[in-house]
Amino acid sequence: MFTRVVPELSEVSNAIKERNKAGFHCDSFSGVPIFQSDALKTRDDGSPNNPSPAFFRKADLDKALLDKKRSNIEAELIQVYQIIISYIKE
Repeated sequence: MFTRVVPELSEVSNAIKERNKAGFHCDSFSGVPIFQSDALKTRDDGSPNNPSPAFFRKADLDKALLDKKRSNIEAELIQVYQIIISYIKE
């Protein structure tokens, strides 16, 4: 069984824009664009086998990055609250 993936034209356009930002100037794109970010690596141990999720739509990658940023901010706030509470208890 074969599966054929046909990208949306808007995602091809997004891929060309991202390639241009990265210094690879071109006006065309062959294949199916896949969007990834090192910020979404699944492990922080520096392992060479450290996968990151892949997205067919740039909007999905942007949402994942925003969700991670929000969770990082929430984790930092929790740490600040814990420090404040520990000072109050002393």
